[in-house]
Amino acid sequence: MEEISINNEGVCENSHPQPTPKKGVDQGNQTIQQLEAALRELLERQTREVAIAIEAVRRAEELAKKQQAILDEAEKREKDQLEMLNAKELPKKFRYTVEIEPYDRTTDPKHHLDAFENRMLLVNATDAIQCKVVTITLKKDALT
Repeated sequence: MEEISINNEGVCENSHPQPTPKKGVDQGNQTIQQLEAALRELLERQTREVAIAIEAVRRAEELAKKQQAILDEAEKREKDQLEMLNAKELPKKFRYTVEIEPYDRTTDPKHHLDAFENRMLLVNATDAIQCKVVTITLKKDALT
C-alpha cells in the first residue's frame, strides 16, 4: 500500500515517487516527435504534388477534348464539301474549251494554275466547277 503524506507546504506527497524519465528517454521522445513532424511535412508536400498532377491531367483532358472537337468539326466540313463537290454537276450551259497547254509536270505548275484560274474567271466558274474541271487540264503523268 502506498503512503501519502502532506509536506510543510500542505502538498500531498507520495512516499514512493514516480521515477523521473532519464535523459535518453527524453531524447527518444524528442526524436520521435521530430520524425513525426518530418513525416507530416513530407506527406503534406506529396499531397500537394499529387493535387498539382491531378489538375494537370484534368487540364490535359480538357484540352484533348477541345482539340478532338475541332478535328471532328474540320472532318465534318471536309466531308460536307466533298459531298457537295461530288453532287454538283456542271451547268448545261457551261462550255470549257481548253485554251491552255495541259500540265505534264515538265513546266512550272504555278504557271499552269495561273492560266487555269484566269480561264475560269473568264467563264465565271464557281469553286465547285473549277474542282471538277481542273483534272481535264492535266496529262496522265500529272495525275499520279
